[in-house]
Amino acid sequence: MKNKKLLVGIIVILVLVIIGVTIKISIDFKKEAKIRDEIKEVTKVFGTANIDNEDVNAVLERRVITRGDYSKVEDSIKLYYKDLYSNLKNLNFLLDEENEYNYLAVSNLKPNSDALLKSKDLINNTKAQIEEYYNLFINYLTVEDTKLSYVTSKDLSNYYIKFYLELTNEVNDETLKENLLAKYNKANNRLDVYNEALTFLETNVKHWEIKKDTISFDSTEIYDEYIEITSKLNEGVTE
Repeated sequence: MKNKKLLVGIIVILVLVIIGVTIKISIDFKKEAKIRDEIKEVTKVFGTANIDNEDVNAVLERRVITRGDYSKVEDSIKLYYKDLYSNLKNLNFLLDEENEYNYLAVSNLKPNSDALLKSKDLINNTKAQIEEYYNLFINYLTVEDTKLSYVTSKDLSNYYIKFYLELTNEVNDETLKENLLAKYNKANNRLDVYNEALTFLETNVKHWEIKKDTISFDSTEIYDEYIEITSKLNEGVTE
């Protein structure tokens, strides 16, 4: 009789344990689903031009999980995407032709070697800035050690770290990287054309001047060479 009561007691305990585990798993799944939904709100913007989406910034600032390890995951993943998002906005600004400084605008040209050298220095600085932000974004997007730096101090088990890394891969796709690389190459090539044109003007500084808001050359041959260089800007330079 005692053995029967003991067996019943064990069964009851096992049932309660199973129920408890089931409830915990169900709660955990719901927490994971909430975080996934939050990240979907963020990542859907990465493939569009609307990079200043206010709704996404609101999602990155809010918290849907208030405590526990999932709260640590949410804090880490949103901070990661906040930095990634910021890097992408800076990069997109630099790569956008509409924001491009027109080094060959008549108002920016002076038949003076020092002025032309200054413009070329500005181009080199812009190229360096583009490279910095491009490499920074690709590093955040693809390098696991960079991603893990957001969770190293959180004291999370492998399960939660794996979940976190899974979320970081939501935008790490080839299409995004290919599109960015194409824009990166195009921007650099356009800057190279500006550099080539300014070098040409510097070499032939005695053969041109600004007349009535127009650049004027004293030689048809030199004018044709200049037009040949600058026409690359209108063709959409490719590698």
